[in-house]
Amino acid sequence: MRRRNLIAGSIVAPLLLGASEPLRLQPSSPWVVDYADQSCRLIRTFGEGKQLTKLLFQSEGPGSIEMIVIGEPMRSSGPVMRAKLMPVDNKLKPGATAMTADRRQTAALWSDVDFLPSEAMERDEQAARYYAATGIRPPAEPLPMQAAKKAERQRFAN
Repeated sequence: MRRRNLIAGSIVAPLLLGASEPLRLQPSSPWVVDYADQSCRLIRTFGEGKQLTKLLFQSEGPGSIEMIVIGEPMRSSGPVMRAKLMPVDNKLKPGATAMTADRRQTAALWSDVDFLPSEAMERDEQAARYYAATGIRPPAEPLPMQAAKKAERQRFAN
């Protein structure tokens, strides 16, 4: 939970569309965990009033994390929002935008959020490009490699 606290606080901070300075919002609620039948969600709000922003992580299975951010500071006119998901990555990542059901706030979705350092993500992306280009099915990831990635995530979060 401490790791997600650090990551979430750092993610919300730089989520500004075209702004030169990141917006830093203080947490305004505790973390809420929802253990649903088919997924798990971690939710927290940041800021107050017109700055109120909701941050939601959702996982439908091991290795799958989506991040959704909803709030007035997320206002966007385009279908894609780019943000740095710090401290995880220093590159702009595209996220899909939409309006909430009441059409009052912008929502942004980032699929496949991976909490690894940039170098590890680049290594995984290179492997994925290789297998896609060659048409070879990627081999199953050995348990020691899974454990090493888990340890790498933990070291990075610490």
